[in-house]
Amino acid sequence: MTDTAMPEAIKAQQQYDALDVEVQRLADLLPSSTELIEMDEIPEKVQKVRDQYEAARAKRLDALDVLLAAKSKLGDAPLKTEAALRKAARGGEPPAA
Repeated sequence: MTDTAMPEAIKAQQQYDALDVEVQRLADLLPSSTELIEMDEIPEKVQKVRDQYEAARAKRLDALDVLLAAKSKLGDAPLKTEAALRKAARGGEPPAA
C-alpha cells in the first residue's frame, strides 16, 4: 500500500457514498412504474427527475470504478481493508499508516 492509497480510497468511498444517497433521493421522487403506466404522458417534471436520476446513476457507476481502482492499491487483506476504509470514510478514525 502506498502512502497515498488510503486517503485516495477514503475520498473515493465518500464520493461513491454521496452519489449513492443522491441516486436514492431521486429514486424516491419518481412515481412507481404502475403510476407511470397509468399516465397518458409523462409530465415534464417527472421526466426532469428521471433524467437527473439517470445522470446520477452514471456518475455513481463512474465513482464505483474509481473506488474499485483505489481499493486495489490497498493490499492483500480485502475484508479488513474494506472495514477500515468504510469506517474512515464515514467519520471514523482513519487507520494508522
